[in-house]
Amino acid sequence: MTPDLRKEREIGIYEATLRLIGSGQDPMTMKVQQIAEAAGIGKGTVYEYFSSKEEILRGVALHSFDTEIVRVRTLMARCMTLEDLEEAVTTYLSDLMQTRMAAYRVIAGNINTPDAGMASEVARRIGELRAITGETVDRLRQAGRTEKTLDRNYCDLALFCAALGGLVCLSVGQCSGIASPEGILTELRKLLHRALQPLPTGNT
Repeated sequence: MTPDLRKEREIGIYEATLRLIGSGQDPMTMKVQQIAEAAGIGKGTVYEYFSSKEEILRGVALHSFDTEIVRVRTLMARCMTLEDLEEAVTTYLSDLMQTRMAAYRVIAGNINTPDAGMASEVARRIGELRAITGETVDRLRQAGRTEKTLDRNYCDLALFCAALGGLVCLSVGQCSGIASPEGILTELRKLLHRALQPLPTGNT
């Protein structure tokens, strides 16, 4: 079996698992047989690729991370102005919360303590995200769309804090009375703009 075919079949199993979770199936009670049926393959075939349901869930988590990286890369590639970046971040977070975050929380809550291998894979993917956002900020800075004196670490931190903080607020905002989702996204755009906007001439 070629590596590409193996990867394709593994992704089919991951996507089947995500569909089950999205339909309300609890991973704690989910059976490998159910995953096999959702993927349209036999239970024995699943075990040709994975030794346990736990291994499948870990793979689903990393697969989900990979799909988010693709989404982020696509959105960042379109950013030519600071306003584009603000729109990309808020659009991404809104879509994530509405369509995928509930399933991701379920997956995370059903994975036992990650081993060193998984931790390394997660770290590699975070590095990919940093590279994507860093390239975007560099492009905007060189075009004069963001403050040129800001270094890469500051910009990375500004984007990370805005995105993570926005995600947390969207998760708990309504139940804690912080603001509506629309209000949170509006404030998030302001936060990003103030953090990265070019300084007035004479203040640099």
